[in-house]
Amino acid sequence: TCSVSDIEIENGFFSESDFTYALNRETSYRCKQGYVTNTGETSGSITCLQSGWSPQPSCIKFCDMPVFENSVTKNNSTWFKINDKLDYECFIGYENEYKHTKGSITCTYYGWSDTPSCYERECSIPILDPKLVVSPRKEKYRVGDLLEFSCHSGHRVGPDSVQCYHFGWSPSFPKCKGQVASCAPPLEILNGEIKGTKKVEYSHGEVVGYVCKPRFLLKGPNKIQCVDGKWTTLPVCVEEERTCGDIPELEHGSVKLSDPPYYHGDSVEFTCAETFTMIGRGSISCISGKWTQLPKCVGKYVCIKWILYERILKAVREKGQVTY
Repeated sequence: TCSVSDIEIENGFFSESDFTYALNRETSYRCKQGYVTNTGETSGSITCLQSGWSPQPSCIKFCDMPVFENSVTKNNSTWFKINDKLDYECFIGYENEYKHTKGSITCTYYGWSDTPSCYERECSIPILDPKLVVSPRKEKYRVGDLLEFSCHSGHRVGPDSVQCYHFGWSPSFPKCKGQVASCAPPLEILNGEIKGTKKVEYSHGEVVGYVCKPRFLLKGPNKIQCVDGKWTTLPVCVEEERTCGDIPELEHGSVKLSDPPYYHGDSVEFTCAETFTMIGRGSISCISGKWTQLPKCVGKYVCIKWILYERILKAVREKGQVTY
């Protein structure tokens, strides 16, 4: 036989009231609050064998999965032993109290060594040119906040606004200059051209647009700006090899046919039957291998109903009611 007095359960106790157990008989034990068995359970069982109780009962200190604030972990465990580490990562735009986006905490006898909390990142304004006017003025700026700039005197050199991101302000802050240089005519780009009439000289702050020739796709900004005698980065026109398939059919309409293949930038025009009215653009374009949205041809009576329906919706949105 086995006796309960033969074994001591540290941080636990026997569930049953018997003191003596026959050979091969099993009994249960429970762990105190804040403790679990080696398998993470609140209770376990031991068996009376010829050599005594087996297996040895065990109740160990543990930590529950903590509550995460603006952070997440990839660990799927529900409980942790003493000295176990738990890694966590902050949401985008957040950081912990140590200004890091990642961290780890350790399970100790008294609980977790820290809380996996992350706080929204903030941007601070550096020392700026005293001639620069900043709006709005605040003590703290959160991710997404926008700052606009103007000059008390002189000319602004740089962007008219910057935004607070999780990595800081972008783009760089502007400056105020008393004298700024003008720009020579901008460079031509391969397979593209400048929009509008060219000039001999461009003033600081002037903007010039670019367009690509048919079958070419614009990569980069479609406009450049003269900034104190220098143009901002030029775009490039790259060949778009993808073509569009057959022209889609328009119900109650017809298309001015053209021969395939249809390259990037190609357009086709539609017309509606005599008793129908067109809703939408009268042409579609091939853009990066896909046709833009097809217009609709609707009966004139349907068209009038459609216009009235849109007016009713507009009235509902603006006033919350419709007056007939």
